[in-house]
Amino acid sequence: MDDPSLNMKMVLTIKCVEGGYVFGLREVYPMHGPVVSRSFRGTLEGNELRFASWTLTVFPGRMTGHGRGGTGKAAARGGIDVELTKE
Repeated sequence: MDDPSLNMKMVLTIKCVEGGYVFGLREVYPMHGPVVSRSFRGTLEGNELRFASWTLTVFPGRMTGHGRGGTGKAAARGGIDVELTKE
């Protein structure tokens, strides 16, 4: 993580986009603790991808985002650095 204001790094692998849905795999690299890898289904509206407690803004070649609450401490604390991989 290059930016000290961010709490974690997330790697998203987009497997498929169907209509307004995005399917893929997310790997979360928290500052402390093990890597968490899970599949996800999100919704795409304009340039925002929403899944779990995250709203990510999609730019050409990168994403940024913030949690919108949820039960996880990282989601409640703010920003995330996202690396985008398209398959």
